[in-house]
Amino acid sequence: MSNIVAKVEALLFVAGDDGLSAEEIGILLEIDAPAARQSTEGLQEKYENDESSALKVIEIAGKFNISTKPIYAEILKEYAKSPISGTLSNAVLETLSIIAYKQPVTRSIVDAIRGVGSSNAVQKLLSFGLIEVAGRLETPGRPKLYRTTDVFMNHFGLADLAELPDIKAVEDEYATDDAIDLFSSRYSEEFEIQEVEVDAQYVIDDEEAGTE
Repeated sequence: MSNIVAKVEALLFVAGDDGLSAEEIGILLEIDAPAARQSTEGLQEKYENDESSALKVIEIAGKFNISTKPIYAEILKEYAKSPISGTLSNAVLETLSIIAYKQPVTRSIVDAIRGVGSSNAVQKLLSFGLIEVAGRLETPGRPKLYRTTDVFMNHFGLADLAELPDIKAVEDEYATDDAIDLFSSRYSEEFEIQEVEVDAQYVIDDEEAGTE
């Protein structure tokens, strides 16, 4: 793999679910957009031809992402349902909790609630099949919306999302002076607006949903 293709691979890995456009890759590597696209397609071809690699490069709405090949979806789902998945980090579980209670929700809203970036956590949850892409907001940039999956429901023994614990009770039980109130009232107005926008403006894209 040439040096430039390796750099593209590194950039896409770090970018995570956000992905990068050919123009953005070009700016970062100081090359023109066509050359950046050619290098990215070279990485895509490398993954496709390498049967020992579980990775692939996908392009959605002009953004390139590194994802896993569909053939490995079942084993990732089995991992998500296994006791081993209990080793998921607090950051991943925190991200999953927010998506469960706020779905469908964009990653930027998850980031705002957590106060830190959630790209890696979202990518891991997608890989495990615990969340999926529900569609996109019809706003600039068309950010992806995420929701939980049947794998999530089965893993946590839920028949319906209404069976999720009351979030206020959870906050009261675990609240400490140093704890971050993930669903603090200081966010409530913002999310009421966001949720109205989501209900009114998000569109389901069957081709994208559940494919990452």
